[in-house]
Amino acid sequence: MTDRQSENQPRGRNQTVGGYDVLAEISRRLIHSGVDSHAVRRVIGSVRWELGGEKVYIFKEDREARNQVISEALRNGDSPRKVAKNAGCSVGTVYKVREEWGL
Repeated sequence: MTDRQSENQPRGRNQTVGGYDVLAEISRRLIHSGVDSHAVRRVIGSVRWELGGEKVYIFKEDREARNQVISEALRNGDSPRKVAKNAGCSVGTVYKVREEWGL
């Protein structure tokens, strides 16, 4: 594990041989925030069943939410440059979303 990887992962929690158990961390945080533990374990269990053993990439941002912000701003007539600044992305991303969403 590199120094950068160890900086980004909580120490001593949900560590597994060869990696970090992100689902266990999500489960812990949901239960800690008051979500029903049985529901959390049921959902996490189904995700483990479907994706267990796979390499999964986790985006740093919620792209669906970002794209929604972009589309709303474009519909309101904001310039692509202003939209990009407010959405925290590049102007190219704004153009890509505009094209994909048919705006």
